[in-house]
Amino acid sequence: QLATKRVFIDGDAWTHIVIDRPVPPEPFDDVEDRMVGDRLAFLFNEDEEMDRALVIGTGGGIDVYHALQGRARHVDAIELNPTTFRIMIDEYLEDSAGLMALPNVHPYNEEGRGFVRNSPYEYDVIIMHGIDTFAAINSGAYVLSENYLYTVEGMMDYISHLSDDGILAITRWLHEAESPRLFVVCLEALYELGVEDPEKHILMKGIPGAGATVFVKRSAFTDEQVEQAKEFLAYQGAPDGLLFPLPEEETIGRGIPHVMNQYAKKRREGGLEEYLASLKFAIHPVYDDSPFFFHFDRLADWAGVFEDTDPGTLIRGHWASFTLFALLLFTTAVVLLFMFLPLAARTRPRIPRLGSWLVYFSCLGVAFIFVEIALMQRFALLLGHPSRSLAIVLAGLLISSGIGSQLGGSRNISMRIALPLLAALILACAFLYPIIIDAALGQPLVFRGILALALVAPLGILMGMPFPSGLRAVSAAGDEATPWMWGINGGTTVVGSILAIIIAIYSGFTFVLCIAAAAYALAGFVYRGGSKIESAKG
Repeated sequence: QLATKRVFIDGDAWTHIVIDRPVPPEPFDDVEDRMVGDRLAFLFNEDEEMDRALVIGTGGGIDVYHALQGRARHVDAIELNPTTFRIMIDEYLEDSAGLMALPNVHPYNEEGRGFVRNSPYEYDVIIMHGIDTFAAINSGAYVLSENYLYTVEGMMDYISHLSDDGILAITRWLHEAESPRLFVVCLEALYELGVEDPEKHILMKGIPGAGATVFVKRSAFTDEQVEQAKEFLAYQGAPDGLLFPLPEEETIGRGIPHVMNQYAKKRREGGLEEYLASLKFAIHPVYDDSPFFFHFDRLADWAGVFEDTDPGTLIRGHWASFTLFALLLFTTAVVLLFMFLPLAARTRPRIPRLGSWLVYFSCLGVAFIFVEIALMQRFALLLGHPSRSLAIVLAGLLISSGIGSQLGGSRNISMRIALPLLAALILACAFLYPIIIDAALGQPLVFRGILALALVAPLGILMGMPFPSGLRAVSAAGDEATPWMWGINGGTTVVGSILAIIIAIYSGFTFVLCIAAAAYALAGFVYRGGSKIESAKG
């Protein structure tokens, strides 16, 4: 039994720091030693010395320690959180007996997907063990946040970097929706990679209180390895812990195993859509275009918070979904009640074409925030961290849209041309940017940052033109109209920020950008009064 210290993250989640143990770590003594804890990935390779292991989310280094015990000659240790990374290479380096300073341990403060894509190595084991904090799940935060580690494309990246007999091991909470989705995402990645008989390349175990772990190989699991997994689980007191694969008759009455094995069967034989529709939770595979791995509610289930009082369900779905839809209804009601209705009642006789201007500025508000949110989410994958994406995309849009505003005021640029051009550019970006991001994912961070700015700037310049041009045009009809249009634009931006996430969850960010393009095209269609301003400038 290892002596450990714990590092607590978000007040609830914790990670082990191993103390008082030999350096370098002693290899596992025998098979029985490997059955202690969560070491099944190394049990599969008991007769081989591993060349290289990859740990994504090192935390306090417990998985790095296990990889070294499993006779890995080199360990790449990836940690995204800079504070946790610093603790292990600085403050607690001595307490951990210099684990991260060992010559065959290579720590990196990077994001997992980007590192894997850029890595020239193949790995005998890739470990991603419970790297998300339960505090965030508790609040429902993960339900509405993107996570590119658990998408089909992410699994394809990991599997593609395995050696011929290498193993991918991912541990998550054992949960009736989360565990099947993890399985589904891995299975679909194998299908996407063109693996023959993909079901033979995946194995999953689950132990209450210890989580669920999926194991994926480029080569098929042997019958002997399946029996090893069963022996491992029996040794740990969980003889029924094997979730996949199981004979069909053994899954009857066993919820999570039944769902996984039935999904595999329907995926192979047909009838998958009907089966997914019959389940309590949405467990369909998630992709980079809509990477909401932890969102298990269907569109019609958001009101389930009034019917289902199970705390686990509320935490992982209904409550967060209800909050999102409630915010949308509330903000929409406020904007209608305090902006649209008073404006229509007080100023209709004095503002010609009021309806057209309301549509115009509403379209600008919704479309701008749709593009901003979609780009921030897309570039979070490219840049490796949401905070980097927020800073670069927001700064890039604000600066470039400011330049566009200046150009629109000083040059004779017609909105009849600029708006359709902007709509066409956004539509092209919706389908081209994912290809560019995928190709650039393995490049150095500086290159990716410059690329992100270069991709944002053309959109920002054109997006900065319509609003000031519209204000100049509407002010010609009366100065009192100007502040109202400011308010309409701001109010619809707030509504749009919530609506964009809802659309992205159920239809993807590509569809969000398509709607933004349509909104700018509609704004160009209703923009007719601006011709007087443009004529005056000429």
